[in-house]
Amino acid sequence: MDFENSLKWVTEFWKNNQALVEQIQQTGKDSADITGAADALQKNQQQATQLAGALSTNFQVAPDDATKQKQSDLIKRIQSLNETIQEFRDSPEITASLLAKRSDLYMALADTFDESVAQLVQFTPDEVQEINDLLKQAALDAASRQEWADVLNGAVALTKMALQVAVKVAAA
Repeated sequence: MDFENSLKWVTEFWKNNQALVEQIQQTGKDSADITGAADALQKNQQQATQLAGALSTNFQVAPDDATKQKQSDLIKRIQSLNETIQEFRDSPEITASLLAKRSDLYMALADTFDESVAQLVQFTPDEVQEINDLLKQAALDAASRQEWADVLNGAVALTKMALQVAVKVAAA
């Protein structure tokens, strides 16, 4: 996935990180699975570094307030569903329908990306610092690449980072 300063890209990045979090939670603590997850996390970190570096540039945003509001609402609904899915992750009879609903919401969000315009999204110094802190939390050294909790925490930090940027860009 090539980097792009757009809500569409940020949303896809968020979605990929959320999927990685779920994958890590499902794989358990097998070292082969953790190594693969750590590799995926490292790839996502590289993309997150690009995103963090682009916070002071123009992002592609919706051209009208109605679309921005719809995008913002959809992002909030997806985040709420993500939290419910995490709460019931050990109950597939509950999460199956929630995962389908989340997929529908992602599709509805993707449908809002038809027309966009370049606009500077102003991140405050505190927001930039918080995003950079989340990026640092996602960093893994060689030893922690083997630790399931460290890989999971790194993936969660990138998911939070992507969500923060998505919410801010959608509201711009």
